[in-house]
Amino acid sequence: MKHLSLLAISAFATMAMILSCGETAEEDSGNGSAAEHVPESEVAVLPTPEVELTQAGHILISTESPVAGDTLEVVPDAASLAENIRETIVSGDATFEEMALEHSHCWTAARGGLLPAFTRGGLSEEMEEAIIDLQPGEISDVVRTRFGYHIFTRVI
Repeated sequence: MKHLSLLAISAFATMAMILSCGETAEEDSGNGSAAEHVPESEVAVLPTPEVELTQAGHILISTESPVAGDTLEVVPDAASLAENIRETIVSGDATFEEMALEHSHCWTAARGGLLPAFTRGGLSEEMEEAIIDLQPGEISDVVRTRFGYHIFTRVI
């Protein structure tokens, strides 16, 4: 499956707009745009690139937390906290969304941990590797990244 960057998708969209705005040899009578005079048989149709979007949720337990100004404080037992949160979700004692709202140190907590949809290359390599092989609804192991400890679930 081919994955295209947003730049490539934008280029395809721009190219499609340019090709669909061509004029025929007929003169424009002034009653509408020139594009209305192009016979369907002359309109170029570009292939639509296949882009695989993935969406996931995550809970971030930071290893450092801001205290005052630019000062950071080490979060004790961040790894064991992340493991406990994961176990609570897997056991069914709480939902992923509930635990994200209560514990995540990321702005996505307010959305139940939901990350924006992304394509390959849209997240850090460690995050993508943890998410990409999950089935929808599956909960990842705790993953350590430069941001802290994560628990992921794949949405789509």
